Amino acid sequence: MQDVGLIFLSAMASSIDTRGTAHGLNFDEIVATTLVSTSLATVITGVFVFTVGRLKLGTLVQYLTMPVVGGYL
Repeated sequence: MQDVGLIFLSAMASSIDTRGTAHGLNFDEIVATTLVSTSLATVITGVFVFTVGRLKLGTLVQYLTMPVVGGYL
């Protein structure tokens, strides 16, 4: 279940590669952009999860309908 986030990061990396190649960026620029983008996405997600936990807002997840949770997973 924890590997779901890796699917999104992989999709981001693939998209950055595709668009970078289309715009004529070299390999080093594409790798740097990918590393920075995936790192920032991971940090932002971590801060969000920490904040939700710190504010004890985890109980709000129970208000999500099962199709929403199932669609994410």
